[in-house]
Amino acid sequence: ETGLYTRGHSPTAYGLYPHFLRTFHLEKGVLSLEEAVRKATSLPAETVGLQDRGLLTEGAYADLVVFDLETLQENTDYRNPAQAPQGIRYVLVNGQVVCENGAHTGARPGKVLRHS
Repeated sequence: ETGLYTRGHSPTAYGLYPHFLRTFHLEKGVLSLEEAVRKATSLPAETVGLQDRGLLTEGAYADLVVFDLETLQENTDYRNPAQAPQGIRYVLVNGQVVCENGAHTGARPGKVLRHS
């Protein structure tokens, strides 16, 4: 344990986006689901100049998360930060399934993205 962080993880490493979607879309209702997803995907990609990320379009990398909005919930806190969120059905990185029903498949198709 490193301070309050287990293995150097912050709770935001696992639970940030489920928390964001639940809070600002479901609970407070200040963002539509589409706008909340855009703020977590294409807007940051656009901000840092990644033209082939964050959108579902031909030629873009297939980075997808399939989730159940009704059960989506972060399971983290500062004592147990490395907990997978509930409600995530699939995660695809570069078109390969890396998470299926909460379990990592062992695939590691990601790559480090550097600003050129």
